Amino acid sequence: MSNNTKDTVVSTSDLHQTNDYKKFKTIAGNRLEDKQHTRALIRKIEKEGNLTQYFPIIVNERMEIIDGLHRLRALEGLGYPVFYEIKSGLNVDSVISFNTGTKNWNWQDYAHSWMERGNKNYAQLLELYDMYKDTKVRFGTLMYYLSGGRDAMKHQATTYKEGNFIVKDFDSARKLLGQYYEIVDAAGHNTREFSYAMNKYMRTPKYDHQKMIQKAATYGDRLERCYSVYDYLSALEEIYKA
Repeated sequence: MSNNTKDTVVSTSDLHQTNDYKKFKTIAGNRLEDKQHTRALIRKIEKEGNLTQYFPIIVNERMEIIDGLHRLRALEGLGYPVFYEIKSGLNVDSVISFNTGTKNWNWQDYAHSWMERGNKNYAQLLELYDMYKDTKVRFGTLMYYLSGGRDAMKHQATTYKEGNFIVKDFDSARKLLGQYYEIVDAAGHNTREFSYAMNKYMRTPKYDHQKMIQKAATYGDRLERCYSVYDYLSALEEIYKA
């Protein structure tokens, strides 16, 4: 049996062109502009030309940018015309949906988006990150301390992008993370597994933080032999009792 089916022609939004960059609006909850990415796009467009007629900026009926913020900023920087399509009914959830499962958005983009929409859990996550970003704090470490342990972290990680991250105890997380980096400074050692182990160890009833700082400064080299959280917990007990 032969297959004589033909492609169906689908009507889409008309393609528009403008040099009026001010008519476009950012949408609350969208990620912030990455200026380094914009500069890279400027170089690419200078080399390859303005291809937005084939990859147009997508906006909604209010001219809010749904997809193509960095392309728009690059074209504006070059003074090139912008090709765009208007697709009514799209909102910030559409922005996130477009980017879920891609590498376009990172964890900070999602956190900023949900913070902008009033989710205090993501605001607290970003607040803690800002406090310790100079230490190159890992996202996993932040999640571990704020969510209350590995099981909670793993559960929440699957729905983090959808806005379901919950901070268990912000004040406790802030205190413990501060203490952790004091130990890092004393011992000269910092790994993901070590941060998890310290979180557990600092919660034990016998824990004396000033004592551990002194011990870590003296015996911190013993941590170099550790790989797993269990290894670190054993080493911490050994160091604490030394």
